[in-house]
Amino acid sequence: MSSGVFQAVEFAFECRLPNGLHARPASHLSETANRFASDCLLTNLRNGAHADPKSVLATIAADDRAGDACSVSVEGIDSETASAALRQFIDNELPACDEPLAEAVPGGATPALPRSLAAEGAKYHAGLP
Repeated sequence: MSSGVFQAVEFAFECRLPNGLHARPASHLSETANRFASDCLLTNLRNGAHADPKSVLATIAADDRAGDACSVSVEGIDSETASAALRQFIDNELPACDEPLAEAVPGGATPALPRSLAAEGAKYHAGLP
């Protein structure tokens, strides 16, 4: 490795977050990735999007959804250590960074319009969350 060329270390995983890889879990992933000097690349195999997991916004933009097949590639001076840490985090800690959304309860009361809108005779369609 004295030539400065590093072998990429890659692993695959399935996104097990019920709400996908949104801001909160992406920020935890970013904290882990930023502990290392190596370059990291997160790939969503469903849509082909690539992201640097060191960037929360880039990670969110990859649109990783529950059940998506993904991969992480790490290349650099500490790629073995970084890859192992990222894999451990994704397998063991990332799923606990999120909770499923509460189930919608059908048949609830229709919310009232604010008085100012009701006074104007506004019409609306109520939906379920």
